[in-house]
Amino acid sequence: MIDMATAMFTTAGHTVDYKVMPLERAINSVCEGKFNCVIGTYPEDAPDFIFLS
Repeated sequence: MIDMATAMFTTAGHTVDYKVMPLERAINSVCEGKFNCVIGTYPEDAPDFIFLS
C-alpha cells in the first residue's frame, strides 16, 4: 500500500513521508493534525475518520 500511495501521490506532485508507529499513537497524531492519514485502520479503530465504502 505504501509503494502504491507513494507512486500515486508523487506523480501528482505530493510527498509521502511514511512513519511506523503504534496504531493508537498514529490515530492520535492524525486527530492532532500532525499527519493526514493512517494506513490500515478500520472504522472500529477510528470511528470519527472518513472511510471509503
